[in-house]
Amino acid sequence: MGDACLEQVVDVGTDRPAAPALSVSPWHPVYLPGEAVTLQCMAPPGAHPVTGFQLSRVGGRNLSSGSSDAHTLSITGLGDAGSFTCLYWICPSSRCIQSWESRPISISVTDPPSRPVLSVDPQSGAVREGLPLLVTCMAPGDTGDRRFHFYKDGDELVPGDVESEISTTEPSTSSANVSVLSIPRASPNNTGVFTCGYEENVSGRWVPSPRSRAVNVTVNITETGEFPCPESVCPAPVDRASLLVPDQALVTFSLLSQAALAQPRNMLLACGILVALGMVLAALFWYCRRNKRGQRTSTK
Repeated sequence: MGDACLEQVVDVGTDRPAAPALSVSPWHPVYLPGEAVTLQCMAPPGAHPVTGFQLSRVGGRNLSSGSSDAHTLSITGLGDAGSFTCLYWICPSSRCIQSWESRPISISVTDPPSRPVLSVDPQSGAVREGLPLLVTCMAPGDTGDRRFHFYKDGDELVPGDVESEISTTEPSTSSANVSVLSIPRASPNNTGVFTCGYEENVSGRWVPSPRSRAVNVTVNITETGEFPCPESVCPAPVDRASLLVPDQALVTFSLLSQAALAQPRNMLLACGILVALGMVLAALFWYCRRNKRGQRTSTK
């Protein structure tokens, strides 16, 4: 039954049928451009067979009029917000009677939050394996209740992941526009494309923002011995020539011993020389042994 039939609908005053109920699906406290809602007009139980329905904007044009009890509203912008009502009519005889209007339902529309800004430390996006990596997500403004999310290669990173040692610092109550993703020890698994986003609580609904621009992060693998060893940790270099001292002492000891023994009349002198050289050799031996022990301890 179309608009032409509505011309036959009469107003019978207080004898009108009971008002229908208007519902919205899906229901949200606020809607975003690009979403769609369905308005459905339902006659009360036990009513006379309904001939047609009419859904309209309060103070505006009719959205639909006919046998269908539902209308899908495509939200394209803030101008689609407003209050809506519906009614129905019955035709028990040659004339049709219009019901009372339903209670109005309000539909609120808001724009999505602004895009956040993603930054990394180090700023180059290149970090050595084992060093810390910080990823910061900053939302414009400093109002409202927000929830931040970080993504790598399109997949959301879960705070508290033990394997990757990822932790997220949520914003404090005094500043709700910044969240930091902290990776204390970067590994090759952290190489990838990072993005972030956030949700803002608007009238009880968490409204998502667009994703931030992507930032590439590269974790460079550290080769063994790549990092310089601090002087406070590594031992001072050892003069390899000093390790030859025992050999030189042995040669000197042998020559002097032969010279002393070649003169039998100087046996007493030879014995003295041998004792002195033995003491020197023993001192040099313990010196070198101590030096080698210190070197092995430092390398451990």
